Amino acid sequence: MTTTHDIIQKETMIYANGLGLWAESFGDSEDSPIILIMGSGGQGVLWPTEFCRALAGQGYFVIRYDHRDTGLSSSIDFDANPYTLLDMATDVVHILDNYKLEHAHIVGVSMGGAVAMILSAHYPKRVRSLTLLATSVDFRPAFDAMQGIAANHSLPTPSQTVIEAAKKFQAMSSLTLEEKIQFFIDTAKLNSGSIPVDEELCREMAILNFERMKNPESPNNHYRAIMASYDFHTAAPSKITAPTHVVHGDEDPIFPLEHGKATHAAIAKSTFCIIPGLGHNFSCKELLSPMVTNIVSTVKAADERM
Repeated sequence: MTTTHDIIQKETMIYANGLGLWAESFGDSEDSPIILIMGSGGQGVLWPTEFCRALAGQGYFVIRYDHRDTGLSSSIDFDANPYTLLDMATDVVHILDNYKLEHAHIVGVSMGGAVAMILSAHYPKRVRSLTLLATSVDFRPAFDAMQGIAANHSLPTPSQTVIEAAKKFQAMSSLTLEEKIQFFIDTAKLNSGSIPVDEELCREMAILNFERMKNPESPNNHYRAIMASYDFHTAAPSKITAPTHVVHGDEDPIFPLEHGKATHAAIAKSTFCIIPGLGHNFSCKELLSPMVTNIVSTVKAADERM
């Protein structure tokens, strides 16, 4: 098995359909591949390097990437070229093609979980397994609440404090760099649940995030893409055939635990893990081991069935 000291780490730019997508791999390309899909507005580097190297150290070829409209990937004029989460799922297919991978294990968090579900529903042969973290089968409760729309949804809405923080995040471009970094840390704490945020790690991630951000307004396009994708999203779970493992915290303030339970119920033969004290944030070294364990158990079982 590869040790963390031997792991090869390599960045690349992938060009497809007029887009440039930044990606970075960890480990041996001959090993079983895992692609990590970050949440809304999130760059690939928000998957901590230590986490990626820990996964690769278990004998996997790990890829993290910047979504379109984040980090070093292309910024889009959404009014001229609107897109959906299905388009963002197709970006993952282009990444697979670039690395000459027939399929991969897919790990998605929050919006990345929705992209992962849509990918599995529309490109089933490209997905070996799914691990879905802190996500939902229905984002409408959260997005209606953020817009002040009163609606009778079956799943709960985020807390009002979280809603207000999300609104501030969308208008963050006017802040100084230090104000942005502090807001990033404060938001992480707000979303973290009982498991405390590692402030040093969170600050490092915030600095890297803002240093790599080409267009501060671009990540907001993900909200528009999500709202244009409700039908794709809600239809996806019933079409998923890949082995699926759902991981959710019992203190998630954005998608309360009922969302995780609903995701598990909607995907046939999925397994479910509840992490006590976990909110909607993974900026904590304390979570590295349980996250790696959950992912590895899923991908290992799927590989053994092949």
